[in-house]
Amino acid sequence: ELANITSTFQVMSSQLRSHIIKSFKLSGFSLRSEAANHLVHLLSPLDADEQDAWLDKVIDHVQKLALGSTIIDKQVIIEVSQDCAKIESGSSKECFIVIDAFSVPLLTYCAERKKFFEKSVKNEPSVILGQADDKIALYKNRYNLVLQRTMRNALFSPSLSAFNITKDRKKFELKTIEYLLGTSSKTGDIIVLGMLTQIKEGKYYLEDPTGYVVADLEETISFSSTFFVISFEFSFFFLNNTYKFHDGLFLQNCYVLAEGYYNDDTYHVKAMGFPPIETAEITRAFFAQTNFFGGLSNLRFSNKMKHMESSRPNDMIVIVSDIWLDDSKVMEKLERLFSGFADMPPIAFILCGSFLTHPGSNQDYKELRDHFAKLADIISTFSSLSASKFVIVPSLNDPGLSHIFPRPPLLKCITESFEKKVPTATFTTNPCRIQYCTKEIVIFREDIVTKMCRNCVYFPTHGDIAYHFSKTIMSQSHLAPLPLHVCPVFWTYDSAMYLYPLPDLIVCADKFKPFSIHQDGCRVTNPGSFSKSDYTFQVYYPYSNQIEDSQVTGD
Repeated sequence: ELANITSTFQVMSSQLRSHIIKSFKLSGFSLRSEAANHLVHLLSPLDADEQDAWLDKVIDHVQKLALGSTIIDKQVIIEVSQDCAKIESGSSKECFIVIDAFSVPLLTYCAERKKFFEKSVKNEPSVILGQADDKIALYKNRYNLVLQRTMRNALFSPSLSAFNITKDRKKFELKTIEYLLGTSSKTGDIIVLGMLTQIKEGKYYLEDPTGYVVADLEETISFSSTFFVISFEFSFFFLNNTYKFHDGLFLQNCYVLAEGYYNDDTYHVKAMGFPPIETAEITRAFFAQTNFFGGLSNLRFSNKMKHMESSRPNDMIVIVSDIWLDDSKVMEKLERLFSGFADMPPIAFILCGSFLTHPGSNQDYKELRDHFAKLADIISTFSSLSASKFVIVPSLNDPGLSHIFPRPPLLKCITESFEKKVPTATFTTNPCRIQYCTKEIVIFREDIVTKMCRNCVYFPTHGDIAYHFSKTIMSQSHLAPLPLHVCPVFWTYDSAMYLYPLPDLIVCADKFKPFSIHQDGCRVTNPGSFSKSDYTFQVYYPYSNQIEDSQVTGD
């Protein structure tokens, strides 16, 4: 009888194994033997309907990974099955996930296959710092990211789609720098996508992977530009006889759409704007199977997470930046802030540096460790905050090993005491990403607004600086579209700075005055400096994707 049971079990396992392999093949994947065996082990205890349901979830999850091969090994199945189990559980522990910059999928766009592929990078010093080829790849990857997005836009796409404009609308064709250089006579108006740069002092150039050309920016728009008039109807470009630049902060090393003519080895620019912004919905319509953000790729589309989010409309995340822990007045205001939220604890507190008033001393490590211990003591006095998460994001001014982005977390010798007293704390990188239910949040601590304004090729004379800033980073799909000597970035981890697809919330914690801008389904916000701006901070409500400006008042 035991032999019969064993034989029956083996037959059932064999049938299940064949069913698993066949299901993966129908989806375009091949399973390695150990991967198939692992799935058989996981699914065997379930009945047939549950087996099919879980198998569909696993395959759907695998399809959303940016895999370089269609051959699936055991490790992929282990990770995917764990993610599926976490999503299915819908626990509060899994609805708030912090993703450090070094864990973000490093994706590159392949123009031939029109897909994003993930590259593997080991966290070793020689790999993190990169080689000369990595610096070249950095600019090429940024260009390809913006180019594929622009070519899909209604004004430039060669064929009509659900997102295109009507048939009687005129289309435009982008030309490469190579095309200009191969022209022997004066051209008519031509549109070019290129990087605005200064190869030689005093001269601006437009550059793309095919070459570079001198760009004359002296001409103003004193005529009717067909390209910009049509674009204006779609809110991509602004035409005014006073302005020759579209809305935004035009910087060296940012990518621009320029309209002009080529003559005497010079491209004479009549009008200049940024590539059109693409909403996250459109991006995902084309790359639905790619996990750009990191973390649990299916979390955003989980029905349980959507239900959990909608059932908690008052859940909030408190964002505070520039917290000087060595300032007694700041510590007093922080204690008052925690006291104010004690009766209605938020999901999380996002605490951004700088954490010292005058960083740079050799004693900073010990001093900061002691001040974090005091902060932990203050938090511990409010027992109701024990379930709230505390996410600590350092600035470049805080003690650490690197002044390059992504900036690693604060060292363990500084944070150990705090973590023991506040076990819900996470010391993470700068920038970092957060998934809360279906919302995707990017946190970046840097005085980036100030830096971008200071390094403008053309500073806008109209409109709000916060609007111009938001427009710039969204159109560039990058947190810091500045020259590398102004804002250093690890070449191999530049894609950790990408804003693609656009997340629900981008927090650019800056000393600039607080603001909150919503555009194309994405909100860009700045809580301001807590220590310098009369103790201002912001409260984020994930369900409504709204920001509330707040302040700690009183003596």
